[in-house]
Amino acid sequence: MSRVPFKLPDDLNGRVVAKFLDAFETVRFDMGGEPKYYGDLHPDSHFIIRKHVNDAGDEHITFYNGAAGETLTDKWADRAALTYVEYDAVY
Repeated sequence: MSRVPFKLPDDLNGRVVAKFLDAFETVRFDMGGEPKYYGDLHPDSHFIIRKHVNDAGDEHITFYNGAAGETLTDKWADRAALTYVEYDAVY
């Protein structure tokens, strides 16, 4: 079975659309309650933890951007106590 290579979508002008999180893979999930958390890992070991809050239908996602020397494994254990910021503060 042949595999089709991954391709990012093109915009209306034919340019590749790339987003900051396109290079990350979601490798951890905490879906057991509110909020929900997702751990995203980059091939270079950089990581982001996403916090997804659904407050009476008002959904909101904020981010913790892993710093140099931190690991997803260590910060995942403390995910509820981390300080999360808006997407534009990470990107």
